[in-house]
Amino acid sequence: MAYHQNSCFQDVEIHDVRDAVKAWEQAHAEDLARLAALVRRIVRAVGDHLDTKLEIRRENVGPLELRGQLADAGEALSPEVRLLWALKPSTPTQDDAEREDD
Repeated sequence: MAYHQNSCFQDVEIHDVRDAVKAWEQAHAEDLARLAALVRRIVRAVGDHLDTKLEIRRENVGPLELRGQLADAGEALSPEVRLLWALKPSTPTQDDAEREDD
């Protein structure tokens, strides 16, 4: 835990929260499984429409809609963020695997 003022962190305390995170994950396993299924569904749909910009929409408590983006809708990401996403590796790294082993 740490507090910052003007982006400068002070009074940094390190806490091992692994057990708390694992307990939270177990308590929310059903929600996390539903989220994972939703992400897989979105990834699959995007893979089926590689030449189309898609958007996800939900009105109130209705179902999610995945639809083609209108031509005049603009870009969702700034050029800087788009570049960061393009540079990010799409496969897990060794560091990712080590973090999951902890």
